[in-house]
Amino acid sequence: MPCRLLLASAFVLFATGHAWAAIGFRQLGSVFPAAVQRGTTATVSVRCASTLEGAYQAFFTPPGIRMNYAETGPVKIAPAGRGRAGTQFKFKVTVPNDQLPGRYEFRLATPIAVSSVSHLLVTDYPVVEEKPGDNGPHASAQAVPLPAAVCGVCDRAEDVD
Repeated sequence: MPCRLLLASAFVLFATGHAWAAIGFRQLGSVFPAAVQRGTTATVSVRCASTLEGAYQAFFTPPGIRMNYAETGPVKIAPAGRGRAGTQFKFKVTVPNDQLPGRYEFRLATPIAVSSVSHLLVTDYPVVEEKPGDNGPHASAQAVPLPAAVCGVCDRAEDVD
């Protein structure tokens, strides 16, 4: 009898461990732009090590902001690996006029799992995104009208923004 109980317990532990691994976990990476002006709708990219396809709800703390999956077709998943940024997925974000400025945590629900936490900044100022190209030298620097919330990426070693 103890042998059967031990065997049954081992089977249950193995089966639930395998089910957990099959479900997966959606680890969110960077959000760009990381800020949205209140009273506006913007497209943001969220990076994830696995898929966010079919994301059907965003949970913000505190609530009020709406975020909807905006990809129109399948997204090719980038190969996983150390130091990789993850696959980029587009979302439409709408921030109400009465949303207070500040940093908001969010999670995304997909048909497979709920993601880890990431952040979005709500600001009173217009959001200016860094333009691609070499903007390090003064001669090619991007002009930024003030006041503004500037969103950029240091994408290579010793990048100067």
